[in-house]
Amino acid sequence: MGEIELNIIEFKEGKFFFNKNIDYSEEVRKNIGIELRPELIYKHGSDVAFIRLACIYKNRDAVVMSYDMSLGFLIKDWSKSIAQMSEKKILSHGALSVMADILIGFFRGALAVHAKGSELENAFFPFLRTDEFVSNIHLRLVEEQKKED
Repeated sequence: MGEIELNIIEFKEGKFFFNKNIDYSEEVRKNIGIELRPELIYKHGSDVAFIRLACIYKNRDAVVMSYDMSLGFLIKDWSKSIAQMSEKKILSHGALSVMADILIGFFRGALAVHAKGSELENAFFPFLRTDEFVSNIHLRLVEEQKKED
């Protein structure tokens, strides 16, 4: 596989939520589960793709903390390289692993900054393996908007 050339063209933070109505005892902190929702957003014929991650920390049914972000990438010749690919092939393209690596780094850093000073400041943040992230990613194809005359 050749070298993948890409640039970050957009960074968007979603909402950060921290539930202040929970007693963060040791028992609660030990029993926090994490739900991750990775997504690739792409419009056919474009060299731009967005990768998004939503992370929800829960204790039983209560949301403890949540955060999401997305990065937009301009990938050289992306539209040409995936023009005839199936969804499965797009999700196994090497550029996706590179984008996921970058997003994971941004995400962990931003989540640590947001949690600073909270009861979860020293809690674990997800150490995501890129291959697991990519294998669970959802592809959302967007349609080109029609121009009104």
